[in-house]
Amino acid sequence: MKKKYLALLLLSLCTLVACQSRTRLGNPEFLPVNWVTVKSTTWQVVKLPVVHQAELSDMKMRLAKERKGQYYNLFSRYKPETLAYIKKTTEELDEAYFNLQYSSEAILADLTPSMKNLSETHPEFEAGIVNVNNQGRRMLESDWLNARLLNHPSTLSILPVVR
Repeated sequence: MKKKYLALLLLSLCTLVACQSRTRLGNPEFLPVNWVTVKSTTWQVVKLPVVHQAELSDMKMRLAKERKGQYYNLFSRYKPETLAYIKKTTEELDEAYFNLQYSSEAILADLTPSMKNLSETHPEFEAGIVNVNNQGRRMLESDWLNARLLNHPSTLSILPVVR
């Protein structure tokens, strides 16, 4: 019996972790700040199409080569045409990253992105939780008053109590 529950728990955790790693695809929150300094082993680079991975690799090699040149050593910055190349390549990489949200892997990870469960959308689900929590707090207040005997006047008196 324990093995069955443990297996179910592990399956649930694996599913949650796998879904969370896939839903990051194309998410602006996880866009690398600078494609030049990002490692080639990060998931953002690994998930890019091979063509764009090659573009990033070529750009890094070109920048490393230019840093050894006279212009960079004299002015401590890249040539204007290299800056334009960096800007163009970075924009292409950003676009390729944002297109990951439409990839087959991202789509298959969540076929119904607007649904939280079988019958409710995310806002409906959250509103239901808020409603249940609200009811729970009010019931707790009522139970607390009942426990402290403050919900109605005492009936222990021999005198009549007006309600």
